Amino acid sequence: MSARFLPNDIHPGLLVAAAVFCFLSVISRAHFMTSSEGIDFFHFWAVPTAVEMGMGEDVYSTEGRTRLGQEFIALSGDASRNLLARAANRRPVWDTTATPALYAVMSPLRHMDYERSLTLYRYLLLFAGVAGIAFISYFAFRQPVVLTLVGTGLVCRFSSAFSSDLDVGNINSIQLLLLGVLLFISSLQKKTVRLVLFQGALLGLAIAIKPNLCAVALMLGLVYATAADFRRLGIWMAGVSIGGGVMILVGAWFFGGLFAWGEWVSILRSVATEGYPSDLGNYSIVRVILEKTETDISLPVLFAFLILFAILFRKTRETLDAFPREALAVCIGAALPLVTTALAWAHYYLLAVPLIFLLLSAKTSSPLRSSILAVAVALHFGWPQLARQLRGAGGNALWGASNAKSVILVLAIAGWDVLA
Repeated sequence: MSARFLPNDIHPGLLVAAAVFCFLSVISRAHFMTSSEGIDFFHFWAVPTAVEMGMGEDVYSTEGRTRLGQEFIALSGDASRNLLARAANRRPVWDTTATPALYAVMSPLRHMDYERSLTLYRYLLLFAGVAGIAFISYFAFRQPVVLTLVGTGLVCRFSSAFSSDLDVGNINSIQLLLLGVLLFISSLQKKTVRLVLFQGALLGLAIAIKPNLCAVALMLGLVYATAADFRRLGIWMAGVSIGGGVMILVGAWFFGGLFAWGEWVSILRSVATEGYPSDLGNYSIVRVILEKTETDISLPVLFAFLILFAILFRKTRETLDAFPREALAVCIGAALPLVTTALAWAHYYLLAVPLIFLLLSAKTSSPLRSSILAVAVALHFGWPQLARQLRGAGGNALWGASNAKSVILVLAIAGWDVLA
């Protein structure tokens, strides 16, 4: 039996206990999956349905979103009897901010009735989340199976972000699996041209589907640029362009023209101007500061982080081929938007898990680093559970504050590790 599967100092009984804990955590998460209406999944199902009905040009327009909202309320029936009606009534004006590519990818689900599609999709999210965590821990970060089982069980049992993703039916669990694949590729010491091209194409595809992974591309680009490895940077950028370009064409084909992407950009500008208030569950620390001071600090904070990590990666450019540098870039890029943009729903914080796992996998650690990391892990996994119980007494604010502080702490440790 390999040392990675069962280290010599680990008793076989501990492996069994870890496996049982992981199994029960996954089963518990599946058993107690919410029966809510899937407020985000509603658009994934309804928009392709509207396109199939010949109303694709109305999806992103102001008048069209209102008209479609009212039509689907009328079509869905009694809100007390089915999930579709409940979801439609919660969306009297459609909030269609997803990319045309995302709606195109989700279109096969429209061939089933809403409740069956939602149930199937939730199990898909559960599988993707569990597979993503296991892939990141065991294959990307080379952790023993015991730790992988424990980590997977902890996320399934205690991550409010994971449960939120299953609740609303978004795609962050699927993004977690995509990040696992990217991290596995990053862990390979020797990469062929095809592999670098594939890594870029996969990231470009993911960004075109949901652009909250743009910072991953920025951070990886910084790693390659500060190492003056322009050949690899060029190949990787070509891959990003190919992957993104293919998904742009897929979205245009599904809607019947590139107009959909132009309308999506317009609605994105509108959302960026108006934003979502924090009392709706937007746990962005940038949004809270904006509401308190009427000052948008998102761009200055983003550029500050990018400049800081560019300097740090430049100082350590001789260790470019060491796995932690490229892995840090991917993990930091996934977590960075959580503290640099004015939008961070509860389920978005699932993308901080890879960075937490990477930092926990470090072989050496000072007492101060360990203490800070322990606080960050407690804030991410433990405190939100208490905050949910205090929902009536400001629990939402507590939830958001705890996760934002957790991300800030792990980003600080990541910077520390770059210099180490």
